[in-house]
Amino acid sequence: METLNPFKDGTPFHPALVHVPIGAAMFVPLLAFLFIVAIQKKWLTPKIWWVVVIAQLVAVLGGIMSYNSGEFAKDMVVGVVPDSPVEEHEKLAQYFMIGLSISTVISLAAAFVKAEKAALGLRVLTLLLSLGVMAVSAKAGHAGGRLIYIHYAGDAYGPRSEGDTSFCDDQNGDKKDGDKKDGDKKDGDKKGDKKDDKDDDDK
Repeated sequence: METLNPFKDGTPFHPALVHVPIGAAMFVPLLAFLFIVAIQKKWLTPKIWWVVVIAQLVAVLGGIMSYNSGEFAKDMVVGVVPDSPVEEHEKLAQYFMIGLSISTVISLAAAFVKAEKAALGLRVLTLLLSLGVMAVSAKAGHAGGRLIYIHYAGDAYGPRSEGDTSFCDDQNGDKKDGDKKDGDKKDGDKKGDKKDDKDDDDK
């Protein structure tokens, strides 16, 4: 999957791809709820349910691509990130794909079933499952974010993995300059206080 990476600067494709299934997973519950109401109120025909099915199929396709690119990213961060957070992220991604696949099959069945009560039951079940999938996708995304911002998985791709600490040095330099200015200010205040005391003594 990373051979199709459009980013020529060496950054991984995985973080960009995961927005597709996560975005779709966040959107499906709202679509399902609105269309269930619209179909029951006879505002729309049951054919509108195909929008939900298509949204879930997009999420499944994006999820498969994201999972495969994640496997490549996993190999890249070996030795940079501890195994435990990587395994947690991977496990949540697996739960996401399982739940999403089940929800998609049920939504597809709801689109084909002609009996109104059975179709309604399948639509409601799709809604409930999609809420669970949305929650898991949020947790998986959070776990992925922790890999980047807490465990510095980006070091496997960027200059930091080659010992480039210029950013940190700049930050430390700014801090030292600030501390020096604060110190100079304090020295000036002390000199001013001493001068005032001397003036008082002269008086």
